[in-house]
Amino acid sequence: MAQRKFGNRRQTESESLQEYEQALRTLYKHGWPSATTEIRDAALKRRFEDGVASPELSQYLRLHHRKSNFGETVEQARLYTATVEEAKTKEAVRFLAEAKEDDEGQSAILNHLRVLEKKLDQMERDRSRRRSPEKTPRGPRQASRSPSPLTGNRESGNTSPVRHFFQNPGRT
Repeated sequence: MAQRKFGNRRQTESESLQEYEQALRTLYKHGWPSATTEIRDAALKRRFEDGVASPELSQYLRLHHRKSNFGETVEQARLYTATVEEAKTKEAVRFLAEAKEDDEGQSAILNHLRVLEKKLDQMERDRSRRRSPEKTPRGPRQASRSPSPLTGNRESGNTSPVRHFFQNPGRT
């Protein structure tokens, strides 16, 4: 019974590495009371690596601590977990600091956009004053752009824009 529990034992989300390590040691001792130290160490190490809650930790231990014994593997797992937790805490602090800096940067950009918006509004008002019908003797101005060659061709009944673009100057 203890052997089956040992083989299926995995770290729970609420369980620390120390608690998981102790549970494995206890189960192994009950399941194989007469096992040699070498066999016990190898079995505990393999089950620990396979059963930790974090897949990243499991992979780290397998890749970087293959030759370590069970005790060393557990110690490396604790260091890894402490390092990862510390990095997460630092990221959160850094993230908040960056958010504050970002808000200041956004405020500066928004201020510049407001200034540009005011200038554009002023230019538009000036332009509309110059184009207003009461100030020009002929009424509202026509668009100063000439129609595109394609539009001109369609209006004159010529449907081939290629002839318009490649016609010789003296010939029609």
